[in-house]
Amino acid sequence: MALTTVRNVAIILGISAAVYFLPGGGTAAGVVSWAIFTAFAVALCWMAAMLYRRFRGDIYALGDTGRALLYGGIGGLVIAGAGAPTMLDTTPGLVVWVAIAFGSVYALVLAWRRRGLA
Repeated sequence: MALTTVRNVAIILGISAAVYFLPGGGTAAGVVSWAIFTAFAVALCWMAAMLYRRFRGDIYALGDTGRALLYGGIGGLVIAGAGAPTMLDTTPGLVVWVAIAFGSVYALVLAWRRRGLA
């Protein structure tokens, strides 16, 4: 094993031992987890803003209906992703979730075709 691999394994074992044995270690791990999640969410928002700036002309060229399809499809996928843990527990929830997911993908396909690249 390479020395860097041994070092990385030792770091992971040290952090996990601290979380398990130190009082309040679970709370600290939760704080670190939320900090990583927040950084990831900020990175996604930044990426979305950069993509919007890059493709602003293409988005406006879709027209009102095309933009509604695009934003509705993206919003539907966000709702399907956020509701998946709860919706997938029951059969009616699964049916609604599949309808939302397929409808959102279909709206995105229609927006893509409206752009003329299909």
